[in-house]
Amino acid sequence: MVRRHWRPLVARLAARCSALLLIVLLALGAWSAPASAAGSNLLTLSPSSQHALVNGSVQVTATLQTGTGTLVSGALIQLSISGTVHDTLFETTNDQGQATFRYTSDSAGMDTLVAATASAQFSATATVTWQIAGQPSAITLTPATLTAPVGSAPAFTATVVDSSGAPVPNVAVSFMVSGVNSAGATRFTDGNGHAAFAYTGTQLGQDTLTAAVAGGITPARATITWSNALRIAINPDTLTAATGTAQTLVATVVDATGSPISLATVSFTVTGANSASGSQVTDGKGQASFTYTGRNAGSDSVTATTPAAPAAATATIDWITNAAISLSPSNAAAAVGSAQVVTATVVDLDGDPVAGLRVSFNVSGANAASGAVTTDSDGRARFSYTGTHVGSDTLNATAPGVGRPATATILWSVAESVGISPETVTVAAGAPQAFSATVVDIHGDPMAGVVVTFTVAGANSAGGAVATDSNGVATFSYSGSASGSDSVTAFVDLNGNGRADSGEPSTKAAVTRASATLTLAASGARAVTGTAIQITATLSTGGGSLAGKTVVFTVSGANPDNASATTTDGGQARFSYSGAIAGTDTITAYADLNGNGSQDTGEPAATISVSWSAPTAPSLPAAERAAPKAGCTYFAVTGHNLCGGFAAYWSTFGGLAVYGYPLTEEFQQNGFTVQYFERARFEWHPGEWPARYDVELGLLGNSVTAGRSSEAPFQPAAAKRDAGCSYFAATQHNLCGDFGAYWQQNGGLAVFGFPLSEEFQEKNPDTGEVYTVQYFERARFEWHPAQGTQPGYVELGRLGAQLLDATYGTNF
Repeated sequence: MVRRHWRPLVARLAARCSALLLIVLLALGAWSAPASAAGSNLLTLSPSSQHALVNGSVQVTATLQTGTGTLVSGALIQLSISGTVHDTLFETTNDQGQATFRYTSDSAGMDTLVAATASAQFSATATVTWQIAGQPSAITLTPATLTAPVGSAPAFTATVVDSSGAPVPNVAVSFMVSGVNSAGATRFTDGNGHAAFAYTGTQLGQDTLTAAVAGGITPARATITWSNALRIAINPDTLTAATGTAQTLVATVVDATGSPISLATVSFTVTGANSASGSQVTDGKGQASFTYTGRNAGSDSVTATTPAAPAAATATIDWITNAAISLSPSNAAAAVGSAQVVTATVVDLDGDPVAGLRVSFNVSGANAASGAVTTDSDGRARFSYTGTHVGSDTLNATAPGVGRPATATILWSVAESVGISPETVTVAAGAPQAFSATVVDIHGDPMAGVVVTFTVAGANSAGGAVATDSNGVATFSYSGSASGSDSVTAFVDLNGNGRADSGEPSTKAAVTRASATLTLAASGARAVTGTAIQITATLSTGGGSLAGKTVVFTVSGANPDNASATTTDGGQARFSYSGAIAGTDTITAYADLNGNGSQDTGEPAATISVSWSAPTAPSLPAAERAAPKAGCTYFAVTGHNLCGGFAAYWSTFGGLAVYGYPLTEEFQQNGFTVQYFERARFEWHPGEWPARYDVELGLLGNSVTAGRSSEAPFQPAAAKRDAGCSYFAATQHNLCGDFGAYWQQNGGLAVFGFPLSEEFQEKNPDTGEVYTVQYFERARFEWHPAQGTQPGYVELGRLGAQLLDATYGTNF
């Protein structure tokens, strides 16, 4: 058939003129391919091949360029068509060097298209295949890849479509297997364009399956890997179920590497109380499921097998009937708004727990609820719901295979009453005050988990919401800084609107807040350095003294120090300290009423001054050398006697090594009989410590370190984790190593007291040598390093001699 496309005469003449002009230019050498481009394909035709439906149209584009890539415009291109159509078309290239041609055909077959320049120096070819609708155009094969067990017969599907993508029926598809196995067959496509093929692999390895149709269409291919090392597992492998229910088991097939095997046929067989069977092909995850219903009570064995698997997978299902179910608690009382938990327990006829059974719960009555929970390994299923209405509920629990449901009754009630303690109280302004509200139900039993709302009105305002504990008690505390009267209301907010409404139990407490005052008194307005004085703080309100409050003392001036103490029932807190330096100290104290560690508005304070003076240099008669006394031990080295209880204590609890020589006779100091030794001061306290001859050691360490609390070794320290260290929280210091061993072996706390510092380097006032020392309430430990053949040792500092000299001007 010949089909020509006639254009308007002017266009044809213009095209002819352009062609003639191109021929002339070529002839005159106005344009020619570069010498280097000789033989190059400077004319292309796109697309080089295509398919089209008969009576449709196709389009091809010719592109002309120089050897250097320059696009040529205005060139006349001739397209010759042969095949189903015989025609010649002309077009001129545009600014992009392109000429586009379009034509149609009413016959099936192949056309050859030749494009050439006017001089025929350059040419290009393309093909067009014309097809009738419904004629095969493409073929696909699924699955494209597959791993299968040897001995199985996986199925493959070839799909044939035409150029429009529509399925083509009744087409012969040739299947051919090559590789470790060989097979082949011809199948015809069905109405969906599908042709199915299956074959059995008998050899391990890899095959290639090819599916082809006639007409030069590219065949489709699939790859099959055959494996013989298969494993099969079944899940769950044990199960308890009620008769009449359907249970599903899943078998998984994998190869030796654990990769899933798809398209493997799994056969299931049930033997025992029930019989059943079935088979299914594994999916992409290597899984095949099987479901059956147990009609008879007893035990079933479910076996899953697949070809080439060396062992079968087995599961056991125990089918039960007439299992028993119970609820706990069977009767309960709960507060409206709280959650009630009920536990169902399922056991079989032997009393053994039944796990994995679905229990259904249904609540009727004042509150409606429902749910389902599966029993655990103990046969228990826990169900929880919240009652929002007062009244009685009936809860039923049922399960498959259980003859009778279990029933429980829950009585929901609101709080009957709420009480508060204390009902009346007088406290200092700024002091915290706690109140306890107790909620009981209509039976007088405590109600846990009920929210009690507290509101404070009057001179102070505050509030909060607290849930009751297991004893039905909710505790609330507030600190009112203003003096005056407060009213504290506690109520159960049943409707949650934040206020006490009619019908909601409530109670009130009355609080009177009075301003507190603090006064200070010293045991002496003037004091002698080297001795201790006592500061007494008295805390009171308009209603009397205030006990159990912390008073913080701060000393500034010649002897800085700080401490805290708690007031007694009489409202008094006492603080003692020693002055080592002459001058004036200012003692400031405040009452920490709310216990937050800082002085707040409304917390009272007071100040007092103490003047310290150095002791006059009078002689101390008791320090003068004395004559020996009958019944006493006389020390000629210092010229002093040691008698009675002091002598017994000295000999029994350390002797010369611990206390040193006596430096005085017995004499009266600060109302006590005392005697000074090189390293201690003995004090006689009649009747206080008979086991130790009523002797106590003076706090020499406290006296000589007065005013040193700001130095680093005397600052509170953290507990050390070193082995052999002890930490004393009372003074916040550590005791370690040789000092710790000496402390333990020579009387410990009773003799030396608590440590006042960490270990540190200090010059000895007697020798001028620097030693490692540590101060205690009654002593100073010194480490004297090894010298020659003498090993290092611990020695006590001469605090007795040091303090005696500072107090009385005696020099020993």
